Amino acid sequence: MTRLLLTAIAESQGASGLVLSALLAPAVPLAWALDRLAELASSRWWSAHLGLCQARCPRGHVVELGPASWECAACKLSFDGHAFEPCPYCSSIAYAVLCACSLPVLNPLWDGDNGD
Repeated sequence: MTRLLLTAIAESQGASGLVLSALLAPAVPLAWALDRLAELASSRWWSAHLGLCQARCPRGHVVELGPASWECAACKLSFDGHAFEPCPYCSSIAYAVLCACSLPVLNPLWDGDNGD
């Protein structure tokens, strides 16, 4: 939100741009504060989900998520930690882990950007 406001202020030109800048400038500190609150909420949500040590597959089996040893699906290197934390070597994040019954347990935090 802050970046959007600053871009609008920077791109404003002429007399109307001056008025727009004067109207938007006081909103920048509020936008910055809201951006920081959103980051805080996101980090707490990450912490809460990474704190989960177990999950259930669609059939109801318990799957241990960590701490354990995992192989990164992207770079194939092993690391110790939580199943859904970023790989320390390539920063990739697992989309899912497989249960012993071969059904996936999906990462609740996966948003489509695997860090590549």
